[in-house]
Amino acid sequence: MIINFIIPNIPSKPTGGYKIMYEYANQFALGGHDVCVYHVATIKLAPYYRLPHWIRIIRTLVCYPNSKPNWFSLDKRIKTKNVPYLKKKYLRDADVTITTMWATVLELDSLDLKGIKVNLIQGYETWFGDVTFVHKSFFAKMVHVVISDYLANVFSQITNDRAYLLPNPIEDKFCVKIDPKNRDRATVAMLYSAHSYKGSDFGVEALIYCKKSLPSLRVKMFGTLDRPDKLPQWIEYVKTPKDVNEIYNGVAVFVSPSINDGWDLPCTEAMKCGCALVCTNIAGHTQYAKDGNTALLAQPYDSKDLADKIIKVIDDDDLRFKLVENGIKEVEKYTMQESYKRFCEILLKSQLKNE
Repeated sequence: MIINFIIPNIPSKPTGGYKIMYEYANQFALGGHDVCVYHVATIKLAPYYRLPHWIRIIRTLVCYPNSKPNWFSLDKRIKTKNVPYLKKKYLRDADVTITTMWATVLELDSLDLKGIKVNLIQGYETWFGDVTFVHKSFFAKMVHVVISDYLANVFSQITNDRAYLLPNPIEDKFCVKIDPKNRDRATVAMLYSAHSYKGSDFGVEALIYCKKSLPSLRVKMFGTLDRPDKLPQWIEYVKTPKDVNEIYNGVAVFVSPSINDGWDLPCTEAMKCGCALVCTNIAGHTQYAKDGNTALLAQPYDSKDLADKIIKVIDDDDLRFKLVENGIKEVEKYTMQESYKRFCEILLKSQLKNE
């Protein structure tokens, strides 16, 4: 098949949603398909941009002349192109065109293209634009694919229709390298993000509560930003770590304070590396986080509740090892092999319907 991937701009920093798109692009290329990734400088329906269009065009051409992100290794067989806008004249004919994000979906839906169009829904993107446009994107004349049961339910409630379920794959590189029983129980990792829906500030508050109760607590935080000024000095911070696997394997507990997520990739990566997961009780987490079985769930925005759950896991080895063992079993089923097979089945079925 000839497959096009449409990416809204070229992401300068690692981002979960784009990472999934790139991983699928690689997998389809490995499967012998003709893949091209288009990076679109300006999506007209997107609610805001920090820089004007002409500056973004120059920046893209200068910083990314090959139209490839500097943080992800795309398969050499994949073609890549920088385009100024999402218009038919910039795209080649394809059997399948895949995109993500509601604004890109709406623009792609307006184009008269050959083949089928796919909307990969990776979150209920109410944090990014008017909710009416988010809902409108669900009605686009496209094949709608969701990454979790939660998003499938949201889609169904809004459209009275069904979307295909395609759970996120977890890269094979994430694995247990240090036995969880040999790790310091009072060690915690957390991703720090500036996006408010990630809940990082209230996560830091929870860790401060934990430090008061457990002075031996050691925290390793990571992210794509420079070290935030608000972080206490006792929290170690790593900007854009080269090997996140090493961070996961160096701690006993992983914490996610997210408020709104379709699928929090670091959670499942950490689980696969043998971390006990403590996270917020939001729909996007419950695909893999089962309270008391594969994780402990705390109330969103409640830093004291989150702190209590973290301390509970640290203080109870039996509970921690139970969460780790069950967590590994839970996430082992989310492989790229299974997701790719499922994606191919969805595309084949959609093509037959379209003929």
